[in-house]
Amino acid sequence: MPRSLITSRHPSHSAIDLCNDDSTAGPDFVSHHDGTYCDMANKRSYPLCASTEEEDCFNLDAATLYRGALLKRDPGLREGREVVRKL
Repeated sequence: MPRSLITSRHPSHSAIDLCNDDSTAGPDFVSHHDGTYCDMANKRSYPLCASTEEEDCFNLDAATLYRGALLKRDPGLREGREVVRKL
């Protein structure tokens, strides 16, 4: 089954509320209003990435979740960082 990602700019559509509600199910969701991504598989929310150096964030343009730290001594290195393509 193909994965999907729903996005909304509506102020009442909160990815945080969606993730915190045990009764919700469905595709992953991004709220532009609160700047948050909800990973529906594990019901955890992440902020949208504002830069490539952030930890634990979702890059909407790449539809990719970044978890963990980059090694600060070499920004080109990705060791220790989990990269999860969502689409």
